[in-house]
Amino acid sequence: MSVIRFLIVSLFFAFSMQTFAQQEKDFSASKHRKLGQRYEMLGDKYSAIYHYSKSLEKDSSGKYYKIKLAELYADVRNYSASARYFEELFREYSKIPLHVIFDYGRVLKSCGNYEKAIEFFKLYRKKAAKSKKVAEYRKQAKTEIEGCELALNGSLIDTTKQVVIEKMNETVNYLHSDYSPLPINDTVLYYASVRTNNPVYYNSPTESFTEVSQFYKAIRKNNNWEGGILIPDSFNIKNQWCGNAVICPHKNRLYFTVCELNAEGKNICSIWMSELIAGKWSAPEKLSKLINKPGSTSTQPAIGIDPRQNREVLYFISDRKGGKGGLDIWYSILDHKTSEFLEPKNAGSKINTFMNEVSPFIDEDNGKLYFSSESHSGIGGFDIFSTSGSLRKWEEPKNIGIPFNSPADDLYYKLVPEKTNAGFLVSNREGGTTMYNTTCCDDIYSFSFKEYVHIRISGRVITFKNDKKDQYIEDFLDNPSVKIPEGGKLVDSALLTLILVSGKDEIVIKSVITSTNGIYNFKLESGKEYKINVAKDSFFSTSYSLSTVKIFKSDTIFHDFLLKKIPDKPIIIRNIYYAFNRYNLSDTAKAIIDTTIYAIMTENPLIIAEISSHTDNKGTDNYNLSLSQKRAQSVVNYLIYKGIQQERLQAKGYGESSPIAPNQNTDGSDNPEGRQKNRRTEFKVIGILPEYQRVIYEE
Repeated sequence: MSVIRFLIVSLFFAFSMQTFAQQEKDFSASKHRKLGQRYEMLGDKYSAIYHYSKSLEKDSSGKYYKIKLAELYADVRNYSASARYFEELFREYSKIPLHVIFDYGRVLKSCGNYEKAIEFFKLYRKKAAKSKKVAEYRKQAKTEIEGCELALNGSLIDTTKQVVIEKMNETVNYLHSDYSPLPINDTVLYYASVRTNNPVYYNSPTESFTEVSQFYKAIRKNNNWEGGILIPDSFNIKNQWCGNAVICPHKNRLYFTVCELNAEGKNICSIWMSELIAGKWSAPEKLSKLINKPGSTSTQPAIGIDPRQNREVLYFISDRKGGKGGLDIWYSILDHKTSEFLEPKNAGSKINTFMNEVSPFIDEDNGKLYFSSESHSGIGGFDIFSTSGSLRKWEEPKNIGIPFNSPADDLYYKLVPEKTNAGFLVSNREGGTTMYNTTCCDDIYSFSFKEYVHIRISGRVITFKNDKKDQYIEDFLDNPSVKIPEGGKLVDSALLTLILVSGKDEIVIKSVITSTNGIYNFKLESGKEYKINVAKDSFFSTSYSLSTVKIFKSDTIFHDFLLKKIPDKPIIIRNIYYAFNRYNLSDTAKAIIDTTIYAIMTENPLIIAEISSHTDNKGTDNYNLSLSQKRAQSVVNYLIYKGIQQERLQAKGYGESSPIAPNQNTDGSDNPEGRQKNRRTEFKVIGILPEYQRVIYEE
């Protein structure tokens, strides 16, 4: 197992076993090794390091224990000490286990020695070329090289965003790990901490770890933070290891993690929930076994909203079976009828890898997920990444760059509510509050942007009593100062969906419903392609495409949407002509269909339409009925060829039975103009797809 993968057990389950060995007795090398093994098995890595080091002082031979020390030092994130032992191994021994080469590359990377790390990752790929057992690690070594190259070429430094990152003061950060910041607003911060400045240790291999993590509060006054205020609420369970709190969007439920040792001595975390009732948090309850699967860890909850169904989504970290490997991000939908979460599903391979992904955070305004990964291309152990989407459909994750990420572990990216230019993160980077070494312990850092590009799109949804107002569209749709033309009114209960267009993928970001004022607004990001869909019952849908690729300064885009009511009567599609006695579509007819029926069906993906054809009264009734049916079917066949679902289309031939103009004049002479009007194709909405007539959950 990779040393960094093993690190996850102690660090992110919040059981930082930062212990201190008291044993100073003069044991033999063999006795020290046995004690080291016992402490290592208990998870007391510092005591194990102490005894393995003592054993090597008495007997410097033994490649196995030098490897143990190199890996244990990496586990406790003493990268420099780990690198020294790895270097000694490669200097003294010609035969080194394959995994040690990979692990040394990771440690060199965490030391910021990217050139040398690249050498060892390349060596690993060369030696692992013929081994199918380590194919994933060989592929990962390539990703590690890419991350090192990103650090060396400076491409992760975004010069357009000036950000200031500052370590929180010592009233917040103690010597042990401080983690999982939860900003309530820009003056109140909740977080978890092992609140002691003394070393924590085992007195003997049979004693348990005594210090626990609890929730604390920090308050900002006059731009100075005062932390270490124990939160008295009921979700701070006494003598239980608590952390990783998040509040749901409705502000009435708080989810958090409780961790403890099970009967097998494995650290197991579970997710609990407390409700805000009459201004007080209720006694917390453990979520169901669907979330807290027995024998597996469930931790680090994050809350989002499914933009398609407007249902609350619990994202969390778990090592349960069925994942991509290591710790993965999973999600579960809240069933509002039962107030229970449904069967969790994996968030997919765009995010999750065979290594570890941790500390998710959902920014609802932008529909973004921030998380940390040790497998995607990064410059340190864990780097922070961002992606847009929901559930299983995500954009390709992007490294958020320097200075958010460092050679060390960077985690728990959180934004202050109602803001996009300030937040917090957790890191063990150099310069933090230390106890055992310069990178041992997690500290909370605040960040703020000196400059940030704020982009919004806002406007109104409007309809008219009739459809003869098209000449006004260009006058008012992109100009909010122009009054709505006479006969127009604002539309309430219209559903607007913001969609990110990423290559061939369309990713739903957020949905809003207009109130009586008919106004909408969305936050956008610079450098993106978007589409907004607008829909309402009994109205034709419409859409609007926009790009922020060339927007580099804060701006508000204004765009009004015009919704047209679906008429009760059929819409006549003009100029779809057929040769005499024929039903094949001409190129001209296809061009007309493309800009009319096909466009309507594409913009309104839920509707079912009848395509009807009519004839004049030349020929027999049966002949005209058959010909009109074939003509209607030819239009339907063409639309199916273009990609419209067959179940959304019905062909109907009416023959000469429904004229809209006389075929003969009053004097009995032929009326060519009337006959031409009667030879027509019509479009009529007759329903919506059955599966959309009720609210369902589907991915």
